Amino acid sequence: MPEAALSSGKPMPRDVVLRAIEAGYRHFDTAAVYQTEAILGDAVAEAVRAGLVASRDELYITSKLWVAHAHPGHVLPSLRRALRKMQMEYLDLYLIHFPVSMRLAEDPESMTYSKDDLVMMDMEGVWKEMEECQRLGLTKAIGVSNFSCKKLETLLSFATISPAANQVKVPNIPIHYNNLDSFGIASIYIPSTREKPISII
Repeated sequence: MPEAALSSGKPMPRDVVLRAIEAGYRHFDTAAVYQTEAILGDAVAEAVRAGLVASRDELYITSKLWVAHAHPGHVLPSLRRALRKMQMEYLDLYLIHFPVSMRLAEDPESMTYSKDDLVMMDMEGVWKEMEECQRLGLTKAIGVSNFSCKKLETLLSFATISPAANQVKVPNIPIHYNNLDSFGIASIYIPSTREKPISII
C-alpha cells in the first residue's frame, strides 16, 4: 500500500486526480458517500489513455461501504455498484466506513443521513459478506474504518479473514507512527493488532 494517498472526500475535478497521478500519487481513497467514485474512475481511465500509467494495476484504489448498505445481502451489491461507477474490475482495499448501520433506504443510491436512522450493525453478517467480496476477487483486501479497539476485538473473534487495515481520523497535521501515542491512537488501536497485524491508515 503506497504511504501517501489522495482522498476524494470532497468533489474534485477529474483534472485534479490526473495532476496527482502525473505528480506521482498512486493511492486514491474514495467512498460511496463521497459520491466521487465515478469521477475517480473517469480520471483513472483517462490516465491510462494518456499514458500516465500503463494500466489501472499501477494504482491502489480504496473505497468504503456506506452505513445504509452495511446489512447482510447488501454488501456485495454495493461493491458491484462502486466498481461499475469506477469502470474497474476490482478494488485494492474495501472498508466498512463506520461500525454502525442505517435503516435501509428504498433507493440504494441515496446518501441521505440522519442519526435517527442509525441501527446496530450485524457485524458478523456484514463481515462475512466482506470476506466473500475478497474471495470473489472483487477486492484484493478488506478492512474497516473508524473502529475502536473494542470493535476490532469483536470483529477478530469471528473473522476468518482479518481486516488488512483500520482507517482512523487524526488531527490534520503531519503525523508519524512514533508520535501516534501523543494523540492516544497507539494505546487505543495498536494493541489489537499485535497478534493479527492490521495497518493503521
